[in-house]
This record gives sequence, C-alpha cells and structure tokens, in this order.
Amino acid sequence: MNLGLKMARLEKRHTQKELAKAVGVTPKYISLLEATGVLPRASLMKKIAAELGCPVQELFFNEKER
Repeated sequence: MNLGLKMARLEKRHTQKELAKAVGVTPKYISLLEATGVLPRASLMKKIAAELGCPVQELFFNEKER
C-alpha cells in the first residue's frame, strides 16, 4: 500500500481522476499505485511529485510505511 501518495493526493484535494489527468495516466493506474505500492517509472514519479508538491522519496519510499 502506498499511503504517502494517497495522503499527499488527499491533502492537495485531488481526486484520483484529477491527478491522473494532470500526469497523463488513467485513474485506474493511480488507484493501482495507491492500493498496491507498485512503483511507476521514474519519469512518472517525478511528474506526480511535482503535481503534488512533494518529494519523490516522501511519496514512494516512505520507510515508516514498511
């Protein structure tokens, strides 16, 4: 589970659909990332981090979650 991504998205008040559109993926893919902890390619990690205003590390590699 990727709580860092979900929490940052909710904090910025983005729906999965809004975030997906902003970074060029489907809402289902954002859901997959949040639910499973699957890591996207590096370029997409950077786009998501920029859109949410958070460091990549905080969104995808938060050691507190593991």
